[in-house]
Amino acid sequence: AWLCALTGAKKVIEVGVFRGSTTLAIARALPTDGKIIGLDVSDEFTKDGIEAWKAVGLESKIDLRIAPATESLQNLLNTPGEEGTFDLSFIDADKVNYDVYYEQSLK
Repeated sequence: AWLCALTGAKKVIEVGVFRGSTTLAIARALPTDGKIIGLDVSDEFTKDGIEAWKAVGLESKIDLRIAPATESLQNLLNTPGEEGTFDLSFIDADKVNYDVYYEQSLK
């Protein structure tokens, strides 16, 4: 989260949300018009995060997408105007796909 404040990041991708604590920390560090897109394959644990985000009033800054992150990242890249618009990527998901997540995030 301190990297967001340090760099002035406004648009962030998080790969691997789990219970949403990092998502919440990043959302708090973002400016009022900031946005974090959280990617996870399951809503089993992210439900806890959603409750916490709502409890502190930050759910409007968080766009949670449940699907394999490689697909979600590719969908973002295929969306006109999205490529090259992210200021920071935080990757904490399945280690096997780190290289893929990293390469997609660079775009």
